[in-house]
Amino acid sequence: MVTFVKLVFGSVGKITLLLTVVKLKAFSKFKNTSEVLSAATLLLESKPDKGLRKFLRAHCDGESLAVADSKLGNVIKEKLQIDCVHNQAIMELMRGVRS
Repeated sequence: MVTFVKLVFGSVGKITLLLTVVKLKAFSKFKNTSEVLSAATLLLESKPDKGLRKFLRAHCDGESLAVADSKLGNVIKEKLQIDCVHNQAIMELMRGVRS
């Protein structure tokens, strides 16, 4: 874990290093803007919508999921039995992905 944390903190702002830590495993496109609005509204309440639950079941089985919202992570863990990680290293990683 210490090596991962050092790698994350050292890679933020350096896209080539960050790409060695983060890989896109799967992607699902929304059908329309109303679906986006509905999903976003539920996420603001820390609730995954049906599409997200289906996506996570299909692509995160046996994996640990990095989450920025600890409440959402708890709901995912409780409802879908998917381990979620939320800590300082994950928050730094999220910051690096956004920038």
